[in-house]
Amino acid sequence: YCMASDNIIKILKVEKRGLEEDKKQYADRLNRSLKNFYEAHVKINEYLNTMSEMFRWLAAIPLYMVTICTCLILLLMSKKINWAFTSTTIPLFAEIFVFNWFGEQVKSKAYKLKLSLLHFDWLSLQYKDRKSYHIIVCYMNKNFGIKTAFGNELSFITMTSVLKASYQAFTVLQTLDD
Repeated sequence: YCMASDNIIKILKVEKRGLEEDKKQYADRLNRSLKNFYEAHVKINEYLNTMSEMFRWLAAIPLYMVTICTCLILLLMSKKINWAFTSTTIPLFAEIFVFNWFGEQVKSKAYKLKLSLLHFDWLSLQYKDRKSYHIIVCYMNKNFGIKTAFGNELSFITMTSVLKASYQAFTVLQTLDD
């Protein structure tokens, strides 16, 4: 997905109008580039939707497991109980970190796609093609990313939210114990 996004950005990098080219030819070249961008973007979003569907449950379950495990680790540490068995949760943390890192990459690439479209020379397009450009820009304002089955988007914000929720659960459990 990331490499495909980088290649799609290259589609919008159209050379400026040369001296031997008139405005109509340049506008046609820009329009072809915009159409190629749109077609490629539709394909990459179909792939992203498939990937998001595939990772829906694969990412959701470890997120909640990390929340529970972190809370348990904090609780065991506060009660001075032997917590050597908690080393089995380290791979779970690594898995969640990788899921969220890739989710963050998807968001980053979507942002770069949006920026490349904004830097496109749309003023040189013919009027009828400007409407198409406007429609594509409106579509690009949609949030793209990978979501879990519970609606959480995979990103570092989700990762910090999971850690925050587990700490809050820990504090609640500790106040119940006191």
